[in-house]
Formats: sequence, structure tokens, C-alpha cells
Amino acid sequence: MRNELFLSKRLETATFKLNLLLEITQSINDNLSTKELLDTYKKILVTNFSVGSFLLFVKNIDWQCVLNNGIYGIEDSDVNQFVEDFLHQLTDIENIVFINKLFVVIPITHHEKALAYLLITDKAKQKPSIRCRSASRS
Repeated sequence: MRNELFLSKRLETATFKLNLLLEITQSINDNLSTKELLDTYKKILVTNFSVGSFLLFVKNIDWQCVLNNGIYGIEDSDVNQFVEDFLHQLTDIENIVFINKLFVVIPITHHEKALAYLLITDKAKQKPSIRCRSASRS
């Protein structure tokens, strides 16, 4: 009985993860705009993973904040310098203190080159003041 419960829970978790992977893969295959892909990514983080507040920094020509969910305290013009000075050295998931909050930083890489950084923290109680630039369609 206990083993069946354990296996059932593992199957439920695996199904959950596969459905999320399918959702983002279908979004890519549907050739959605960058904005629509980011909206899907945000929905997955907030709805499925219950992530409260986060920032997503992406490298185009310079580093940009392309998603902000409830974080305040820096200007968009500071993002490139912040990423280059503090995040660029991170290769694994790590904790950092930034704008007086503890964040979990998740580097998103391809062939050991950072493409993006996801910063996650507890829910913020104030309005965001980081203005994320609209990402252009890729």
C-alpha cells in the first residue's frame, strides 16, 4: 500500500512536469511572439510553481529585464551593469542578496554561455518599479 502511494505520487509529479514541458514546447512550435512566450513562462512560474516574485534577465545586445513579477528597487538602465558585475560569474543555482532581499538565482545557459538569469524571491508587497523593456519578436 505504501509503495503504491509512493509510485502514484511519483507518477503525478512526472505527469505534472511533462505537461509543463509540453505547454512551453507547444508555444514554441506555434511560433508565438516573444511576448506570448514570456507570458506563458510567467504563467507557468506563478500558477504551476507558485513563484511569488521574480525577475528574468535576458541577453540581447545588452542584458535586459524582460519579465518582472512584483520586484522594485532598481532602474532598467542598471540591469546590464548588475548582470555583468554580479550574475555573470554564476554557473549554478545560488542564493544572493539583492535590493535587500534574498534571491535564488537560476542561470539559464547553452553550451556554458549564459543566455538568461531567473531571480526568484518571496512575494513583494510593493509595486514594481523596474520597467522591463518589451522584448522584440525573435
